[in-house]
Amino acid sequence: MSVRLKISNFYTRLTVKPFLRQNSDPARLRKWLENQAKFVFRTPRGFWKTPTTFKAKGNSVKGLWAGCGKDNIFEGVLIYIHGGAFIFGSSKTHMKLAARMADKLNFKAALPDYRLAPEHKYPDALNDVITTYRSILDSGLPSNQVILAGDSAGGTLTLQLINYIIKEKLDIPAAAVLLSPLTDLTFTANSISENEKTEVILPIEQIDFVKESYLGSTDPKAISPIHLEYNGSCPILIHVSESEILLDDSKNLHKKLLVDQVNVTLDIEKNTPHVWHLLYGYFPEARESLSKISKFLQETLKTSHK
Repeated sequence: MSVRLKISNFYTRLTVKPFLRQNSDPARLRKWLENQAKFVFRTPRGFWKTPTTFKAKGNSVKGLWAGCGKDNIFEGVLIYIHGGAFIFGSSKTHMKLAARMADKLNFKAALPDYRLAPEHKYPDALNDVITTYRSILDSGLPSNQVILAGDSAGGTLTLQLINYIIKEKLDIPAAAVLLSPLTDLTFTANSISENEKTEVILPIEQIDFVKESYLGSTDPKAISPIHLEYNGSCPILIHVSESEILLDDSKNLHKKLLVDQVNVTLDIEKNTPHVWHLLYGYFPEARESLSKISKFLQETLKTSHK
C-alpha cells in the first residue's frame, strides 16, 4: 500500500464515513457529493461536457455527454451509471471518471441522470437506464461499440440492465465494467459485518435507510443482481477492494457469472476505499486500476470486432 493511499484512507475514515453515518437528508447528501466532484475529483486533460436528453420508446432522460478532446472523432460510447446508494450522485459527480475511462478507447461517455430515491423508487431508475441504452442503439451505433460501466448502486443498475437486454433480446454491448458493485439488496453477505471496521467509507448504520428509500415494498431478493440470469452476457470486469463491506457482493457475483458461462474477470485490490477510481491522481493504485480497465476493454473490443 502506497503512502498516499494510507493518507487518503486515514482522511476518508476520519471525515467521509462519519458524515455519511450521520446524514439521511437526500438534499444534503446530494450537495455534498456535488461539491466533492467539483473540488476534489480531478479533471482529465481536454475534458468537456454537453447536456443532452436520451430518448427512446416515448421516454426521455436528461444527462450528459462527456469526454476528452472536443474535436475528436469518437469510435464508440461508454454508458456510465453513477453510484450513490440510489439516493445521491449525478452525471456531474461521475463525469470526470467516465470521461477518463472513455478517453483511453477514443470513446465518449453517456451519463444519464436517472431518477433518485426516496422520491422515486424501484423501478424508476432502472427504466431510465434502459431508456438510455435504447437511445444509444437507436442512434445507429453498433452494440459492439458500446460499453457499460457502473459503480456501487450504479453497478446494481448495470447488471439489471444486462439482464433486461438479454431477456428482451436487444443487441448485446461489447463489455461491462463494475466498480465495487452492490449485487445483493438484502445486504446479508458475510463481508457486511466482517469488514465493518476495515471499510473506510460506507457505514452499515445506513443500510436500512437505503433499503427503505429505494425498494419501498419491493422484495429485495427478487431484484438483486446476484439472483438474476446472465447467460449470453457480454464479458464483465469486476473491481472491488478486499477491505470494503461489499467484497462478498463481488465474489458471489463472480461465482454466479461463471455458472452462467459469462466471460468474467474479478480483480480484488488491497486496502483501497469503495470505488477508489474516483480518486484518480491521489494515489498510484487508482491509476493502476484505470490502466487495468483500459487494457481489459481494449482487448475485449478487439475480440468483438473480429
